[in-house]
Amino acid sequence: MACSHRFPHLPSFEVAMDERLLTRAFMKDDETAPGGKRLWFKGPSVDLLDYLAKAFNFTYTFVKPSDGSTGSKKTDGSWSGIVGMVMRGETHFAVGPFSVTASRSQVVDLTTPISMSSLKFLGGLGRSEVNPWSFLLPYTSLVWATILATLLVLLVTTFIFSLYFFIGNSSKVNRMNSTFNLIQVLLQQDYHLTEEWWWWERVVLAVWMLMTLVLTRSYAGNLISHLAVRYIPKPYVNLRELVDDKSGGIIWQQDSSTEQYIRSKEMGILKEVADLEQKGRARRIPVKEFYSSIDNFVKRGDHVIILYDEFLSILLGQQFSNTGRCDLYLLKDKIKPSMAGMMVPKDSPFLPPFNDRALAINEFGLYEYWIQSAIPNYTACLDPPTKISVSNSLSISNLWGIFVVLFGGFFVSLIFLGFETLL
Repeated sequence: MACSHRFPHLPSFEVAMDERLLTRAFMKDDETAPGGKRLWFKGPSVDLLDYLAKAFNFTYTFVKPSDGSTGSKKTDGSWSGIVGMVMRGETHFAVGPFSVTASRSQVVDLTTPISMSSLKFLGGLGRSEVNPWSFLLPYTSLVWATILATLLVLLVTTFIFSLYFFIGNSSKVNRMNSTFNLIQVLLQQDYHLTEEWWWWERVVLAVWMLMTLVLTRSYAGNLISHLAVRYIPKPYVNLRELVDDKSGGIIWQQDSSTEQYIRSKEMGILKEVADLEQKGRARRIPVKEFYSSIDNFVKRGDHVIILYDEFLSILLGQQFSNTGRCDLYLLKDKIKPSMAGMMVPKDSPFLPPFNDRALAINEFGLYEYWIQSAIPNYTACLDPPTKISVSNSLSISNLWGIFVVLFGGFFVSLIFLGFETLL
């Protein structure tokens, strides 16, 4: 069958389907079907198959693998899932696309790549939280350190100058004690300036008051905005944090190339991920249970799903369409970049024409377009915000950090009071 040829008699083929790429199912009128209704599907793989069907003039019927898996090699050398069906000739081909691996290439033929994909990790965002230490956030740690260092330098300088200018003066003690009144200015407390102050003291005080005025005003303005911000935590930023967290777990599809890939690793972070299975922290689930696992495990924050990025984008889009929220996020890690193509039996006549069509699909970016068309909110949650602004009354959960500082200061003052009383 050459690429330019079409079937003259509209044959019908059985095509193995991957449920992960079916974004929607619905009933459609069909006079040839029992009851006048037929179940139809929507998704990027369906768009790909429709493109091929129109190009070569054939019809098709989806065939679902009994175990619902893509397929992996068993210990006896046989294959499960879609790979096994295509290898044994139970279906004419499978559109996928499926990642190209050495083990698959030994039993089936994969066409010219249609897309590039990588394994990524999907986690659940935490609930919005209030940072009780918001009163420290208006300034960075460097600014706080600079303020304290400047205050310390002024205190020491003023103390030394007081010793020099007031030697022999009866008011020496009071004047040296007034050195610490610079702290009163910083804390916006009442400060009385006597007529005995020298010009240099007035200049220091004026500059310090101007500086503290700017600092306190900017602090107050930034503090208001920080108190209105809620933080949405990401339990795991990368794979290392998941592995190190003894309560964390990972979910992958059973009898898949992903499972086979992870188990084959003998070193590195992926070897540690594989070891999670022996520790009871890895869950092998069929593809049909992926959606329920999101609600049962991922959204509670202690599990992540490993899957190819195009499938994760579908999950993200469907979750947003159903809830209107971005409750999930992608971890930073990305592993095993690979090419993906359609799958046909060994030496199948479909391979040459499918290769030509796959090349055209890849060059024109059709498959990416089909993914975005099939998923209304394809990019809505690819980079969800980690901060949100709210407008409501402040509660103790917003401000308990400052109360810790208050009562901590009272406790320290009581200790010094005890020492002063004893001495």
